[in-house]
Amino acid sequence: MNLNDLVDEIYVINLDEREDRLESVTKQFKEMNSEFKRYSAIKREKGTNGNKLSWLNVIYTAIKRDQQTIAICEDDVVFRRQLLTDLPTLKPQIDETDFDVLSFHHYCSEKRSQSIQHMDKEDDEDIKLIKVKQKPFCNQFLILKNLTLWRHQLIWTLTRKDHLYRSLDHTLTHFGDKSKPYITSREYTFQLDDFSTIKNYKVKRFHQKKRYEDIIG
Repeated sequence: MNLNDLVDEIYVINLDEREDRLESVTKQFKEMNSEFKRYSAIKREKGTNGNKLSWLNVIYTAIKRDQQTIAICEDDVVFRRQLLTDLPTLKPQIDETDFDVLSFHHYCSEKRSQSIQHMDKEDDEDIKLIKVKQKPFCNQFLILKNLTLWRHQLIWTLTRKDHLYRSLDHTLTHFGDKSKPYITSREYTFQLDDFSTIKNYKVKRFHQKKRYEDIIG
């Protein structure tokens, strides 16, 4: 079993000039015996708008192909090997659970202190999906259902002046009561410590990944 068994398609969003990130994510997927479809990221002067447009176009593509459940993966993702071990237990739950978005990382928020306080938490013994009030503030690997809902949300934020400059993280996270967000009981993905084209500096956010010895890459 591999990641492709969970969804209709896995899309990796990657800027053309970030060949280093494409190499990183390709290496990880190869080790997981999984495949992805690369989407050439849209670049705008305001990086957050390019990111939102990229996600919107991927969702449009999936809807056109009549895909019901997809995964969108940022090219700076880092996976844990534990995910492969847990896939047989996760798959039936993913198929049966009525969610709009499933996050594979959950100790992540706008405020760094809120993430750090969970650093010492051990993996949950039960492998399950947990309904939460709000999607974690990160998008390295998400599974989406109800794609028309996400299409409308992205269009709405791209056309409203008061939302135009919000980040993709903010756009997908602060969705009010319209979405049904879930997380996995174990944390499986993190963000690569790397230079961010959007932020224009090196990002080093997820300190808790240092706890794990099964990071791929």
